[in-house]
Order: sequence, then C-alpha cells, then structure tokens
Amino acid sequence: MVGDIRGMWTFDGSAPLTDNSLKTNNLINNGGVDFSSTGVRGKAAKFDGSNYLSIADSADLDLTDFTL
Repeated sequence: MVGDIRGMWTFDGSAPLTDNSLKTNNLINNGGVDFSSTGVRGKAAKFDGSNYLSIADSADLDLTDFTL
C-alpha cells in the first residue's frame, strides 16, 4: 500500500464491507444502504436518509497529528 491508508472499501454490495487496506477496519451496513448505483470505480453507496454505514472504534482512526 502507498502511504498510510486508514481504510479502503469496495462497495460491491457484498457483506461484510471488508477493508482492503492493511488496517482491516470493516464497515457495518445499518438500515440497508443500497449498492446498486454505478460509481467511479465499481459500485457506489446510495443513502435514503435513514440508513448509514458505521465502523467500530479503532486506534487506527484516531487523528492525532494533522494539518488543515
């Protein structure tokens, strides 16, 4: 992997939403997010306002030193 990628997911509609980075921070589909839309690379996540994707707490996702 190039750089320090915190997470990379392929929205192909399969469960679980496996993290393809070395961090293995898998996503959880809450409320049936739809993955039938075409995205830039493969499929895209489509939200209806009541569904969402979540991720378990992980030290890999803590932002401790960054610049805006």
